[in-house]
Amino acid sequence: MPHQLPLFEIHLSQRRRTFQWCLCTTEGRPLMQGAEASRVAAKYQADRALFLMLLASAYRPQLPGEGRFESFGRTRPEA
Repeated sequence: MPHQLPLFEIHLSQRRRTFQWCLCTTEGRPLMQGAEASRVAAKYQADRALFLMLLASAYRPQLPGEGRFESFGRTRPEA
């Protein structure tokens, strides 16, 4: 049975002179939110929050034999 990966949505709305952004699950539960002065800045911060959420996710596939530091160009010492 395959694992069900979580899905996220970004919501942008204008409130007076600020733009509110919210990173939510598909069920509507807010995970991160904020406010910015411009729509472009709000979109950037929402995308950044989504990227950080995915980067910290335990669902990232890891190749067999790939160590923690190999993705940074470092290699393991030869035994």
